Amino acid sequence: MSGKRAQKMTSTALNGRSMALLQALEVEPNQPYRLNGQVYAAELNNAQTKLTVAFYDARYIDSMHFVYTP
Repeated sequence: MSGKRAQKMTSTALNGRSMALLQALEVEPNQPYRLNGQVYAAELNNAQTKLTVAFYDARYIDSMHFVYTP
């Protein structure tokens, strides 16, 4: 995995704990936006991937969010 917009996670033996990557973007209000991406898991055992998109107002209060679990 490489590129200007790539993020990589590596871990072993989480013992029930989770890991997360976060990317915050500022956007203009009332404009359409398209989100796309890929998840590549070389190895994933007894675990799952989840994509969460959250929308915050100017005070960083979560106004709505969507969760996708393939």
